[in-house]
Amino acid sequence: MINWTEFAYDVESFGNVFTCIVKRIDNGYRWIFEITPWRDHSPQLVQFLRTLGSTGTARMVGFNNVGYDYPM
Repeated sequence: MINWTEFAYDVESFGNVFTCIVKRIDNGYRWIFEITPWRDHSPQLVQFLRTLGSTGTARMVGFNNVGYDYPM
């Protein structure tokens, strides 16, 4: 049996603004990533997602993630 760590996430995009908010379900810790002309958290976002993927036990869940968030 795999001991999953679950994360809720939401992605928003509008014009030159992209945000991704991730919250760890079991402890409520959250990460906020922004890619705009004022801030560029893209290296941190990529590293975060790679780290989650490398664990093999992380699950990301969201609302309408198949239709919108995941393709983003």
